[in-house]
Amino acid sequence: MLTTSGAGQLSRARTAVMVAFGLNGFCFASWLSRAPAARDTLSLSSAQLGLLLLCLSGGACAALPMSGPVVARLGAARVVLLGSVGVGLGLVALAAALVSGVVWPAAVGLAITGICMGNWDVAMNVAGADVERRRGRSLMPRLHAGFSLGTVIGGAAGAVLAGWSVPLAAQVTVAALLAPLA
Repeated sequence: MLTTSGAGQLSRARTAVMVAFGLNGFCFASWLSRAPAARDTLSLSSAQLGLLLLCLSGGACAALPMSGPVVARLGAARVVLLGSVGVGLGLVALAAALVSGVVWPAAVGLAITGICMGNWDVAMNVAGADVERRRGRSLMPRLHAGFSLGTVIGGAAGAVLAGWSVPLAAQVTVAALLAPLA
């Protein structure tokens, strides 16, 4: 049975993991909802935009095989923090590319974002599973709903900001600043 302080710690851990899931979804969807603006700003064809987006996916796929050992060595909380900071840095590189109109920093930034988001994703799932185990009841569906809610909020923010003609670089910079709050 949990003590009062143990229950409080578990509640804080559950909240922290939920925030990590939500912010992960938000960071992903907030800029991706405006991929056409990235295409236009960088003067890319649809095929070139597809290749640019492949940098994000490729980074995530490259990170996944090493993410388990990294989480085992550093701990889930530390990998969530490092991953979220890395996502922020990758998004800053994307914002710089959007401001300069140069494609290669966007490619590098999205690869970094993919690598770090992949590690962040695995680590937050490990942390969620730990909290679930300590609670003694199912939590993962709620955590994944938190990710989904983050994508809805991020996508909606992207749509609203596009409607207000907010530059994508500004939006991406805000997401970069929010990412490390995970």
